[in-house]
Amino acid sequence: MVDQHHRGLDVERSSARHGALAATTDTQMTYGIIGLGLIGTSVGMAISQADPLATVRGYDCSRDAMVCAAERGAVKVVCDTASEAVRGTDLVILAVPQPEYHATLDAIVPTLPETAVVTDVASCKRDIVEICENAIGSRFVGGHPVAGSERRGAEAASLGLFIGAPWVVTPTATTEDKAVQTVLQLVRMLGARPVILSPCEHDRIMAYVSHLPHVLAFVLASVALDSVGPLGPRCAGGSFRDATRVARSEPEFWADILLRNADFLAEATLALGDRLNEVSAAIRARDRSQLLQILRRGHLPVSQRQS
Repeated sequence: MVDQHHRGLDVERSSARHGALAATTDTQMTYGIIGLGLIGTSVGMAISQADPLATVRGYDCSRDAMVCAAERGAVKVVCDTASEAVRGTDLVILAVPQPEYHATLDAIVPTLPETAVVTDVASCKRDIVEICENAIGSRFVGGHPVAGSERRGAEAASLGLFIGAPWVVTPTATTEDKAVQTVLQLVRMLGARPVILSPCEHDRIMAYVSHLPHVLAFVLASVALDSVGPLGPRCAGGSFRDATRVARSEPEFWADILLRNADFLAEATLALGDRLNEVSAAIRARDRSQLLQILRRGHLPVSQRQS
């Protein structure tokens, strides 16, 4: 199994730079990508750039998505079914919406090679890992590239989407070490920073650093619109724009993700509510000292801020 010393830490800092993806495989690989939206197509584009000899087979329920992914060089073989897309593969990447996992697994398991490793890109891991391990066994390795956009679809894909981004890998006690190493090799090849966490650790952290910010973006936008109307955003500067960027994402899509991590997200929203109440109390009391103390607790030094 993976060395537990690395749990919760970056496995390594990628040496890749923008536009400088490098292949790390020493054999000709065949990949299968099921789901050719933003993430799936970006993965395919990055694989094809890093390893031109690789064969990338792809499937999506949308014909338009498959055409777009092929035109953008994300897949070499466009398949009519998910089961066809995994034939002869060494590594399969599941990039379908989380509600579609059961049907996708039912489709691919009968034709999945016995030696193929399967990973995914879902942003909630506990239930997905359980579902996939039950269907595939120890060759499944949970994964989550912490990169994306408020836009969706193959047309929004980006070749450099994963460069420098965290890519969380979530093995369990039953995961084959060889399978983990195969997924880590992919992550490094795409220029991302592999981080190993348990599925539970992943979900709790994402509740605070990914799911809560999405809730905040939607809530901040709604408070502004309800209170000052459309004129407010028109007068806003960069701080409002940056804080609400992901509120342009599809609410239906995010509602499903948020509810899949409901327990940890409820914990996070309660913590946020308590802190906002502290801010409100300090402002009402005109208590600069208390307000400054709260702000300092959340101040990020420049060296720790995300680029």
